[in-house]
Amino acid sequence: MNIMCEQKGQTLVEVMTVMFVLVVGIMGALGLTSANVRNEHSNLTRLIASNLSREGVELARSLRDSNWLKSVSWDTGIGADSDRCAYVKDTASFKLLNCGANGALKSDIYRVYKMNQGGYMQDQAGPQGGDNTTGFYRKVSFEEICNIPGCNWIDKIGIRVISEVGWQDRSEFRTIKAIEELYNWR
Repeated sequence: MNIMCEQKGQTLVEVMTVMFVLVVGIMGALGLTSANVRNEHSNLTRLIASNLSREGVELARSLRDSNWLKSVSWDTGIGADSDRCAYVKDTASFKLLNCGANGALKSDIYRVYKMNQGGYMQDQAGPQGGDNTTGFYRKVSFEEICNIPGCNWIDKIGIRVISEVGWQDRSEFRTIKAIEELYNWR
């Protein structure tokens, strides 16, 4: 009979131990799931920002190539002596701006909107017909590339295109840049 009483107490301790192990395991799994959901959102916003940044550079490359086909100066619409900042006006052009007056990335002039029919756009007028405001900002800036010290915008041999995208990720404002050097190699 004594053996039976000892086993009953032992069973209660075993059940409590098993319950503790199960609770700790379930809490760990829930913690990992929560962290994965947070990281998934951060990774998605980083991917969108990376693509928006690359799109700014690709537009500059497309403009250069289109200018060659139109037989106009290769750098038409890709910066100017006084206007070296821009936002992407539409899929085929920049809206050139003076960097001194419009230099801050986190400014409404550089805000990116998600279009109702898909894709992203920038327009100083704001979202159009149901487009949604995003937390992204995109600024494209241009620098001359020179082969002699102290050259100016007119004497350049190329243009460095810097497409910078910023966004709020939880409590931190993050940025990503795509940089490309374009030359008149034609």
